[in-house]
Amino acid sequence: MKLSNAILSLAVVLGLMLPVASIAHELQPGYAALDQIDEGRWQIYWRKPDVAGRAMAIDLLLPETCLPRTGPDVVPQSGS
Repeated sequence: MKLSNAILSLAVVLGLMLPVASIAHELQPGYAALDQIDEGRWQIYWRKPDVAGRAMAIDLLLPETCLPRTGPDVVPQSGS
């Protein structure tokens, strides 16, 4: 009886280790880069995360002292 329990336990552990097909979306992370142009001036590159082919509804929040506080409209780019 003990041997059959050991074999069953081993089978369960090995079964849990097998790869399982999963349904998930491709990871498309957001990205922000800040480059200082000169004293007090910065250039910001902001890439919104992509979810199901559409830009995620999030924005980069800049301090109130930054002018302009918002950038141009989002321009979708395939493959980026």
